[in-house]
Amino acid sequence: MNKRKLLFAILGLILSAAMLFSCTQEQNGGEDSESVSETEAVDTDAPEAEELMILASASASDYVIVRPKSYSMETFDIIYNFADKLGKKIGVDMLSTLCSESTEPKAKEIIVGLAEARAESAALLDEVGLMGCAIRIVGEKIVVAAHSDDLLEEGLNALLDAVKESEVEAGVFGVSKDFSASLDKSYATVHIPMYKNASATLEGIYYCGEKNYQLSYKGTTLSEYENYLDTLEKNGFSLYDTNNIGDCRFATYTAKNSEGEGTAVYTMYYPSSTQTKIIWGPQGYLPSTSEIAKGGGVQKIAQLGRDGMYQLDNGAPGLCYIITLSDGRFILFDGGPKDTTVEPMKLVGGTWTAQPQKTSDDALRIYNYLCDNNTREGKPVIAAWFITHAHADHITLALDFLKTRKDDIVLEIMGFNFPDFNSTDITNENESAYATYVRSLKAILSNYYRDAETFVFHTGQEIYFPDCEIEIIYTQEDYYPNQFPSANHTSAAFRITLGKTTFVMLGDCEAPLCASMASMYGTAIKSDMLQVTHHGANGGNLQLYKNINPSICFWDCSDYAFYTNPQQMGTASGFGFNKWVRENVPTHYVGTVTTEIIC
Repeated sequence: MNKRKLLFAILGLILSAAMLFSCTQEQNGGEDSESVSETEAVDTDAPEAEELMILASASASDYVIVRPKSYSMETFDIIYNFADKLGKKIGVDMLSTLCSESTEPKAKEIIVGLAEARAESAALLDEVGLMGCAIRIVGEKIVVAAHSDDLLEEGLNALLDAVKESEVEAGVFGVSKDFSASLDKSYATVHIPMYKNASATLEGIYYCGEKNYQLSYKGTTLSEYENYLDTLEKNGFSLYDTNNIGDCRFATYTAKNSEGEGTAVYTMYYPSSTQTKIIWGPQGYLPSTSEIAKGGGVQKIAQLGRDGMYQLDNGAPGLCYIITLSDGRFILFDGGPKDTTVEPMKLVGGTWTAQPQKTSDDALRIYNYLCDNNTREGKPVIAAWFITHAHADHITLALDFLKTRKDDIVLEIMGFNFPDFNSTDITNENESAYATYVRSLKAILSNYYRDAETFVFHTGQEIYFPDCEIEIIYTQEDYYPNQFPSANHTSAAFRITLGKTTFVMLGDCEAPLCASMASMYGTAIKSDMLQVTHHGANGGNLQLYKNINPSICFWDCSDYAFYTNPQQMGTASGFGFNKWVRENVPTHYVGTVTTEIIC
């Protein structure tokens, strides 16, 4: 190597050494800094280790899991599974740390669910809303706040996913000190305040369908219910309507967010069962709160005579009632089964005799009745059509009629309250068929009746027409938290006032529903006329019928069934309610002949 190359090599070594020394000094803060050991030296390009709030170290933990003092078995299972999974992840027996919110608070806690005795949890529960879940770190405590089991489970799973082992020290587990999470499944556009009552039991949160949710509380009082209404107003809600039936209380409140999106809250208080129910969802159609003066025409209630009373397939005859309003418009209830093969029975020489089979034409009968009684110019106007429930014998004729007569009538309001059959189990029946009927109804409305209002009604609401008031006295939401055995248990019921005549329509309400209404309303439900529930075949309640104490009964069955079936006759075991009706009510009409009551 020549001298020139050797000189450059020596200079390169000197420069490299100088640069290395300078870098080491800078990393250690200058000449006065202590030297850095090899194990402490880090790559300046590597990311900093995440700062954790330590939950466990060396298979030990100072944390306890705090659960609500009151809980369902489902809630307990969710919390138990979380504690078990967390313990396995961090190497600590966390099941043994489970304790109630009623215990003395500790410095380090994981507080889960409706543990409102802990201030940290109570504050977060108020913040998240009724269908929300939130996870927050408050000091050295982790709070998982949720009002429903589904959301609590999601929140606890999110917390489990966030627990990690330290990147710096093996055997140390925790969550990031900055960790938080929120989830909101509510369709409400504004915050819904919680119902505050230390003695009440939350029966659960129920998805009612149509983007509505319900909270049901047991063990409530009227004063607490009224306090909640005050709370709604303090949170920006305005009273839309209120109604009392006997001792029961009902109110509707509305509010809008800054974008003008509305939320409605429907409240119910039932003293006989000490229940308060709170239903909320997007604000849809709300009926006028003012009574409407009588028009100049005749007003009447008709039970339409139908061949469908004799259908062969399953014998379920449905119901069909038509109110003619004094302004010439009409209100319909159900309609019956879609036209099918029937075999009428006639009394011939004292013997019931089968007549030749034929195809019923009840859809045409409805249309002809509307046309024959139409006193207005143009097409018949159906002011409202109400469906009690989604059984085929109550909804399919309406579906067929609305589709085939779309060019021949005007529909202004369609009213219903169905459960969400896609998520609600009907124990003894195939709910998928009912889901199909509901989808068909919505498609027909969307395609052919775009100007019609959809009225998803709730118990306690009133809707007014000329000299006519319709009160909703029962919906499927009232049956919660019970499981629906059949679609009859989802039936709605109404109390109609036309002029001075009152009429209770029970649809297909089964025995538990009728028993509830007997307790809910007492004698405040007294009415002139009664539609005997479920064709007189099932579901009646003696006390309810006595409370209504009608002078006229309508039976949605054939004359043949009325005179020969032991159930309708009241002679079958367990049908004493029908026996009482037949012995104490002077006038009865069956569904094979059209009957009109002028009001």
